[in-house]
Amino acid sequence: MKAKSDFVDALDNLKPSVTFDQVWGVHTNRFLNKRKKKSAGRFYMTWITSGVAGMLILTLLLSPSVRASINTFIDTHIVNSESDAVVYEGWASSRKWDTATSYSSLHDAEQAVGQKLPFPLKVLKGEPTAMRREMSVTTEKGDVVGYYYSIRTSNRMVSITANYRSTTSPHFNFNTTDAVSDKVVYVNGVPVHLISVKEFDGYWIYIFHGEWKIVIEGFNMDNSENAGKIPLIHHFTEREALSIVKSIQW
Repeated sequence: MKAKSDFVDALDNLKPSVTFDQVWGVHTNRFLNKRKKKSAGRFYMTWITSGVAGMLILTLLLSPSVRASINTFIDTHIVNSESDAVVYEGWASSRKWDTATSYSSLHDAEQAVGQKLPFPLKVLKGEPTAMRREMSVTTEKGDVVGYYYSIRTSNRMVSITANYRSTTSPHFNFNTTDAVSDKVVYVNGVPVHLISVKEFDGYWIYIFHGEWKIVIEGFNMDNSENAGKIPLIHHFTEREALSIVKSIQW
């Protein structure tokens, strides 16, 4: 089937990283370069490393032919070794955009687009000491389509992908040695998916509220004591994940 072949071809083009700095370089530079291309079949990826050697978290914005082969919210594939653990998260907005603009702050972005963005203010506390940060907003003829934000501190990495008035939803594909945990909790009446696997010290958070759909990925990056091993203690806790969600200003 062609859709399956396209998916395999896309994965074959991905190359493993060696250091976080190299990973982040791919993440920050290629992301914006790819997004500035006005193409219906847009494709980008971001990379985030955990402290587990050989594991990668890959984010793919899938083409329509690839997305056609995926019809579930979460797919789980059990693997025999933690070194084979990998997560694919794909999401393409149903809306097209013509401009992707970077901003130096959330405040500048909101002023430029003329509206408040549903953003978890808690993550901004890390900006004064951040090693890297990025904020960009996509628009179509001046109307907001979505935004992307990422921040890397000494011990945390958080990325936020938000789509406005999109009919499509994200899809998560986990290769893991154990079951995927998808816990649904309600924050001020809004259902929140807290998704996790034992190999990665963090959460994938999916929120659908009003006309916004948001995926937040948060991970502990201070795993030096457990390098190359599945983390015995997960330092990025459910409580921390929920505190980020609770700080969203709708």
